[in-house]
This record gives sequence, structure tokens and C-alpha cells, in this order.
Amino acid sequence: MQPTWDSVPDDPSNAQSSYLSDYSENHSTNCGDRLTLVADVARADWPKARGGEYANGEAVSALENYANNVSRGDKPAGQSAKRELRWKARRGVQEFTNHARLRGCGVTSIRVDGKVTLKHDGQHAGFGGLATCGSVWVCPVCSAKVAARRAAEIEQILDWNADRGGSVIFTTLTLRHHKGQSLVSLWHNGLSAAWRYMTQQRAWSKTRKALGIDHYVRAVEITYGEHGWHVHAHLLLLANRPISSDMADAFGAELFSQWQRAVRREGHDTLPQGFDIRVADRGDHLDELGRYFAKQVYDGQKSSMAIEATGAAFKEAKNGNRTPFQMLADILNTGLMDDIEAWWEYESASKGRRQINTSQKLKALAGVEVKEDEEIAREELDGETLLTMTRSAWKVVYPVAAKLLAATETGGISGARAFLDFLGAEYELGDTTVGPMMQRTMHSRREHVEPDEGDIFEKHRRLRYRELKEKSFRALEAR
Repeated sequence: MQPTWDSVPDDPSNAQSSYLSDYSENHSTNCGDRLTLVADVARADWPKARGGEYANGEAVSALENYANNVSRGDKPAGQSAKRELRWKARRGVQEFTNHARLRGCGVTSIRVDGKVTLKHDGQHAGFGGLATCGSVWVCPVCSAKVAARRAAEIEQILDWNADRGGSVIFTTLTLRHHKGQSLVSLWHNGLSAAWRYMTQQRAWSKTRKALGIDHYVRAVEITYGEHGWHVHAHLLLLANRPISSDMADAFGAELFSQWQRAVRREGHDTLPQGFDIRVADRGDHLDELGRYFAKQVYDGQKSSMAIEATGAAFKEAKNGNRTPFQMLADILNTGLMDDIEAWWEYESASKGRRQINTSQKLKALAGVEVKEDEEIAREELDGETLLTMTRSAWKVVYPVAAKLLAATETGGISGARAFLDFLGAEYELGDTTVGPMMQRTMHSRREHVEPDEGDIFEKHRRLRYRELKEKSFRALEAR
């Protein structure tokens, strides 16, 4: 039996719920399969909406291009899959994180009545009234949203620099590191302290002014591998005039000397092998920009360590560095305690730190609006409010919220209602409360309670921690 909606009216009723119920009862499917079925059904041949047809258009906004790291030709279905992956990862990390705001990100409502709204702008769907953490370092969902905005901002800055006839010098500043060094010592007391010292010296000001370098963009990147934490900074140095390769090389020699002096002052060291500088044309620096932001977005990619967790393959994988989000994917796959403890260290060290910094007045000159990460994460979709979910309904919906968004984007209000009716979730259409039409309570999904319900939430976290620890031991025994 192939599901079709040819006979379903625009305004769903109990008949829709009955249709879904009949289909699921006649097919041997588990709960996850049935939820996937609802999302798939929402993508079937929907009746034409009152304002036109909900099409799977090819156009993808620049914002989602950056956040999802997809090409302009990708269809919304691919974006939905990546979004679902990020939402799933956020639910996973919330079970063992020490980051208080991350625990409540997307889980709790900021409204007094505890309700959550579902919005749709004709192409994209989103939720309103939810708390967000705004962390670019540890949240798979917020990081994608912020990275999208930051990438667009930097591209705007580079366009401004090109319009004034300027050049861009790309360089990377590194530190020597070894296993056992804390991330705080390398990052706070090493990279950041050395940068602050170097840029306050007269030599820095004199050297960059001689080359016409009047602004910069600095982005920090963290990786973790066999030799411990690796912290480095990518610099886009903006010059107000054309720069030749010879000029850049001469500047690079002086820059490295200043950087090495600053690093050694803070008790660390750096080597020429880790230093790179070059004049970048537009294609080069946009490629670098794309690669950097791709690493800052969770895509579920596991390291080879997680794929082959036994024998020599496991040891070989440990030689490679992983981004924190690759580490998170490994944790969700293997639950190794070493990775979890490293993640906790990373959470603590990154809290309150900025990922991207720009020189003073640069954003104003380039016409870029200044917004903090938390402000960007809090922004909601500017669309029509389709319905409102109660506090209790959101607890049921949250574990599969990404699927509700997909159903809404492909089926509009009809898709959203069919999905919620199938879950048995109560919602409001204007002043009318609808449902639950089906009593499917999904008891196994009610583990996601609000952080302010303290004891219950902490009990669940401790239980999950114990499960991860046991999983870690089993993985080690398998080696």
C-alpha cells in the first residue's frame, strides 16, 4: 500500500488520523519508522494550498547555503536532513553537557505560558518562543545559525575591501603543543595572551601601516588529536592597496618574528613550519572562508576512530586531529569517556570566548550590523504563525521537532496538523484548541524535561552518564 493524499481534504480531520493509524497498524513498523512515515507522507502529493502550491523549489537562501554547507542547487529535502542531524546531535549532547544554557536550548519556552509557536514563510518553517544558548562552540543548532551570519558578514567585508582597491593577506598563527597541556593554557594563556601583547606593541603598528594594512578579521580554530589540543588563529589582513607576493613575504618574516617573541613571552613557543602567509585572491580567501565555516558546523561526520574502533585502525585514527564537532559525533557513536572528558574541558574553556573578532570600526565601514552570537541565535523566522503548542505538547514534539518542520515545509498547515495529530499532541489554531486526536503518548520520549524541573532532569543526566560510561568500557574491552 503506497500512501497518498489524493483523497484528503485541505482541512484535516479525524479521517486523516484514521488513515495514518490504519497504515501504521497494517505495517510492522516501530515508533521511529512511523514518525518517518508521517514526514514522508507529508512530502507526498499534497492538495494545492489556498495561496498556491507548496513546491520543492530549487532556490536556497544564502544563509542556509553557509549553515548547511550545500550548493545552490541542493533541494530543501537535503537541508531538512542536515537540520534533523543537528537537532538530533543537540538532543544527544544535552544528555551529558555541563553547559547550563545548552541543556535548555530548544527545550524550554521563554513565554510565560510555556507555549511554542510553529511558523512558516511559504518555504521555510521554524519555531517561536524557544530558549536558545547562542553557543558557537558547543551547540550543533546555534552554531550553524551563527556561522551562516558570520560567513555572510565576512563576505560583505571582503567585498567592501575589494571595492576600495584593497588586498587580502591570509596567514595562520600557531603554537607548539603536546599531550597533557590544558586547553586553557594553550588558548587563554597562550594564543589570546600572545595576540593581545603583539598587537599592543609599536612594532606591530609600524609594520602593518607600512604595508597599508588597516584592518583584520581573526578566527580561532580548535582541534584535538593524539598530541592533545591544537589551537590556532586564521587571520585575514586587509590592506588598502595592492600587495605583491614579495611584499607579503617580507611582511611575513617580520610578523613571524613578532609573533614568536610574543608567544615565548607567555611561556609557549612556535616554529616557522607552522607559519603560513600569502596574498589571497577573491577565490582563495572565499575558499578558505568556506572551509573554516564548514568545520564550525555539525554535520554528523565521525572520525575514522569511530568508524573503526578496534585494533590498528583505532590507533591510526588517533594520529589525526578532530574538530570538536567530530569529537561530539564520535561521543554519540562510541561514548568513549576520554572523549567525553575532553569535551567537558572544551565546554569550560570555550565559554564566553568569541570565535571571530574584527578590528575596530571595520564592521561599521563595511556596513555590517553589529550583533552578538546570542542575538543571532534568538532571531526567529519572519513568517506566519500557523499554530501554537502547549507546554505538554512541546515535550512530546521536541524529540522529533525537526521532522515537524520538514512536514510543515512540504505540506504547510495540513502537514503540520497531520504530524501533530499522529503524535497525539495538543495545539491551538487561533482561539481553538485542537487534539489530541490520537492517544499516542510516546512515553519513551518524555525523558526530555525542562531544566527547571531540577531533580528529575539531573536524575536523567546521571542515568545517561552511567550508560555512556558503560558503553565506553565495552568499547575499550573490544579493543
